[in-house]
Amino acid sequence: MGTDRDLIGEGPCPCGNGKIRVTRCSPDHPWGGEAWYENELACAACGRTYTFARSDQMLEKRDRLVLRKDVAEREEHWKEYLAKTRAIMAMPATQQMLAKATTLLDQQQSVAAKFRFLNHHGLAGMSESTFRKRFRDSDSYLKDLGAGSLRKIAAMIGTDNPEISTALADAAKCHERHSKPIPTVTTGISGLVA
Repeated sequence: MGTDRDLIGEGPCPCGNGKIRVTRCSPDHPWGGEAWYENELACAACGRTYTFARSDQMLEKRDRLVLRKDVAEREEHWKEYLAKTRAIMAMPATQQMLAKATTLLDQQQSVAAKFRFLNHHGLAGMSESTFRKRFRDSDSYLKDLGAGSLRKIAAMIGTDNPEISTALADAAKCHERHSKPIPTVTTGISGLVA
């Protein structure tokens, strides 16, 4: 078993001294497997400046040429977001909120009742049967929801903490910066997203 490779696009790199090649790959057997794309940037100078990234379009499997500095910037925003959410989860106010929520959730008589209670507050995010399989205990379940669910947890217990709200708003700004699309470098090469 192998892979069929078809060159579908080739053209000059941005500096003009090298080449960009796009190859469509597919399994050479009849029992499944989807096609994918492989890209090659054959230029040392452009290789230091540019890289390939997945398309921002959901179903698009082709890659696009982008600046390495834009990718690095996006990764830094993501690291900053993760650091801020970990700091939020470690805050004493967050720990107190989670303790109250755990107590409230433990007052529910069964796992099914816990599911209905969490689902009512938008904190289940899965079917009841999946919830039953994954639920271990109230404390770990609520902590595993992460910082993104703290507003819903605060609403569930009927409190609001301005310190947590401010920290969440700050983390959301980092997430927004991370979510901004990376500009695509236009190449005109078939097989790359324009």
